Amino acid sequence: MYCLSAVVVAVVVAMTNAYPNGAPTLQMNMMMNSMCTTGNMRPGHTRNGQFYMPQNTPAPFTLTVDNANIPYKTGSKVRVTLTAKPGKSFKGFFITGDGEDAPAGLQGTFEAALGTQAKPARFCRQGITHTNNLTKTAVTVLWSPNVNYTHGKIQFKATVVESFERFYTGVLSNTVNADPMVDTQSQFVQKQMQQMMGQINRGNGQAGGSFQG
Repeated sequence: MYCLSAVVVAVVVAMTNAYPNGAPTLQMNMMMNSMCTTGNMRPGHTRNGQFYMPQNTPAPFTLTVDNANIPYKTGSKVRVTLTAKPGKSFKGFFITGDGEDAPAGLQGTFEAALGTQAKPARFCRQGITHTNNLTKTAVTVLWSPNVNYTHGKIQFKATVVESFERFYTGVLSNTVNADPMVDTQSQFVQKQMQQMMGQINRGNGQAGGSFQG
C-alpha cells in the first residue's frame, strides 16, 4: 500500500450545525488538540461531553485531482474536486495539505474555483473551508504552490461531514508529482543556508583583513 511520508491533505470538516460559516481558525496552542492530532483532523463535535468519531465504513465521496499526470510546479494551480456519490451530499469542508517534503504542512495558497463558495482558513493547518451550510454535491478548490519551491509528491485527503453526528475522514485523492527541475522545500532551504553561511564567511574574512598591519 502506498504511503507518503507526509500526505497532502484536503480535509472536509467543520459540520454545518457547529460551524455554518466554515472551520474555525485555531491558535497555535490549540493545534495539539485531539481534533488535530487524532482522527485525521476530525471536527470537534460533542454531545454530553463526548466526541463523535468518524464513520468506519467506506466514504460515499471521491476526491480527484485534475490532470494528475502533469507534474505541478511553482506558478501552477492544482485543481481538486470533492464529489458526493449519487444520492449523497455534504454541508461543510476544510481543505489542507502536506507532501513528501512539507515538514510544516503544505505551503502556498488555497482558493475557491469558479462556482465554489469557500474561504482560506487555518484549522489544524493552512487550508480552505466552506462559507455556508447549504447542501453540496461537489466543490472544487485550487492550490498554488509556494513561489520558491515544491513539496515533492503530493496527495489530497478529505474528511466529509454529512451531519453533526456523521462524518468521514481519510478520503484520499490520486497523487501528483512535482516538476523535478524545481527545488523542493528542503533543497530551497539548504541553498538559502549555504548562501547565508557564505555571506557570513565573507564578512568574517573582510573583518579579519581590516586588522592587518
